[in-house]
Amino acid sequence: PLGTSLAPATGAHAIQAVVSVDRDNTVYLNDRPVNLNLLTDRLKTEMKRTGLDFVFLRADQEVPYGRVMLVMDQIKKSGADRVGMVTQPARSPQKKGAAR
Repeated sequence: PLGTSLAPATGAHAIQAVVSVDRDNTVYLNDRPVNLNLLTDRLKTEMKRTGLDFVFLRADQEVPYGRVMLVMDQIKKSGADRVGMVTQPARSPQKKGAAR
């Protein structure tokens, strides 16, 4: 709910900047792989193009905290005024025989 409540109601999915880090530590900007060293410049370009000042950050739970902080630092260096953490609910373990 954090990600959806902070985005504008109209066109929220059409124009937004989302930085993701997968379990392999690969960084993505709007689903496109990007080198961490280039993330700041790419975000600056994206924010200038779209007029956005808000970036969503989504990271797999397996990503080390330090890696997430490095990515967040690059986002802040890009000039983003606000960063929203996108979370997903924890998956509950499937119990045997539960899906009948």
